[in-house]
Amino acid sequence: MKAQVEHVDKHPKKELIPVLKEFKDLIETNPRIYMYFTEMWDEVPLKKPYYKDPTGERKQIRDCRYMLDMLNHVFTKAPEWHDAAAGVGMVGVPMVSILDYVMATPRKDLMQVANGLLKTSHNFEDMYVCDANAKHYGYKSWNASRRRTASRLTRGDSVVANACESKPYNVARSARLRDKFWIKGQPYSVLDMLGHDPLVPQFDGATIYQVFLSALSYHRWHTPVGGRITKAFIDKKGISVAQGYLTALATRAVIFEADNPAIGLVAFIGVGMDEVSTCEITVQEGQHIKKGDQRGMFHFGGSSHSTSVGMMAFTALAASADEIAKHGWTAVPVDVNAILNGKPYIRKPEPRLVRDMPFPSDDPVVAKVQDYAKSHLIPQTYHHSMRVYYWGYAILQDQFPKCADTLSLSTWALACLLHDIGTTQENLHGTFLSFEFFGGILAMNLTRASGAPKAQAEAVTEAIIRHQDLGKEGNITLLGQVIQLATIYDNLGGNMALIDRMTLVDVNKAWPRLGWSGCFADTIREENGLKPWAHTTHLGEEALLEGIENNELMKPFDN
Repeated sequence: MKAQVEHVDKHPKKELIPVLKEFKDLIETNPRIYMYFTEMWDEVPLKKPYYKDPTGERKQIRDCRYMLDMLNHVFTKAPEWHDAAAGVGMVGVPMVSILDYVMATPRKDLMQVANGLLKTSHNFEDMYVCDANAKHYGYKSWNASRRRTASRLTRGDSVVANACESKPYNVARSARLRDKFWIKGQPYSVLDMLGHDPLVPQFDGATIYQVFLSALSYHRWHTPVGGRITKAFIDKKGISVAQGYLTALATRAVIFEADNPAIGLVAFIGVGMDEVSTCEITVQEGQHIKKGDQRGMFHFGGSSHSTSVGMMAFTALAASADEIAKHGWTAVPVDVNAILNGKPYIRKPEPRLVRDMPFPSDDPVVAKVQDYAKSHLIPQTYHHSMRVYYWGYAILQDQFPKCADTLSLSTWALACLLHDIGTTQENLHGTFLSFEFFGGILAMNLTRASGAPKAQAEAVTEAIIRHQDLGKEGNITLLGQVIQLATIYDNLGGNMALIDRMTLVDVNKAWPRLGWSGCFADTIREENGLKPWAHTTHLGEEALLEGIENNELMKPFDN
């Protein structure tokens, strides 16, 4: 880096090569890109270690035009080997030192120019195919040595093998389809890693094995399991800031294969790093390959790869007994009369005050979702959601005490907070779906993004989708039944004997109705007018509205 800066400083400024002219025009003619590009450099902190380049020798580059001059010099000369650079992992990648602190720069065309003139096709044998008697074992370029061909590979079908000569970086289990891969801790976002491919849902809850290839590693990829290539493609992005992060943002080769039912669908992801490590796929979709066969390679320098195995390879399809109890998956009759045996209650309800019924606000997932609900729901709907929580808590304690001992209050709170999220004006007018169904989809995405495990998020989603699915036949989850009981109590005054009078008064005092009956009736009318097919219509359009507006139990509290 020091030598590059000194060269640019001491020599007359050169005309930019064509691709850098194009890059300069892109930056300077697009106001948004120019703004982001300017901010990108301005936001590098003016303190240690950022005021020097990664080697500690020079001030960090902070000007866009100077950066272009540096790139212009780097692109027109061959990469150099320096022992000092090798010691800090900068071998052969001068652009890393230029962009080290601002790795979000667009550089697709730059990568093609930097790599395009250096590709070769030389190989060597011995342990690898090379000429043991020739200088440097017969390879004529850095790239040729990186992608040398192995002459012997150990095979076997009982395990998933390593795909490259590499160092293990991480093993992640139960990775989510959508996650905030940019936050501290770098959790994996499977959806982004696999390029939003239609096969991605099969990898929800996948196990991911990620490794790192140094600049000196063998850079060909070999199949970790035998099978048919289901799909193979290059997803071009281009960034390198952290190992977990780059699996979702860097240029990637994605290869799906399947055959072995004991392992299931396997996805290999070759991740190119920095301005080097171009990804090349050498297999075709539909091709059947044996374990150990070549499937592609990296060109130039260090890289990373991940092998993702669908969750079916390592976990059972069904939830564990603990998950079923914890998240309310226990099947119960959808007909509440069958549960109550035709009686007003199973056990006489006890008087309970809000202060004695804990709300799990210390759970970080609940805290995030509660903030979201507060900011998106109107006060009447948010208060209704909180009342539903306390009605349901009391019903669980009095009527289902064994279930109350095992059911997660966090799961119950999430279902209550989000059960009417589909009724916001934005959501009501933004989809053809009935509010319960769209609300369920939103809840799934929000809870998973907030850190909820799969079994919890899906339990909440199921309960929200079915919370107005009243009927006489079939079953429903315990969570779904309790939210039905709590919402019917609040909206219609149904099954009024399930809640003690003291509890009724105290909850309404803590979370006033603010004219909820009229508000909810108006929402139902609005949805039915927008969507005559709405799910709520199965409850009887006029009958339901009449029941809501003539809720005698709640009438004293409505205003």
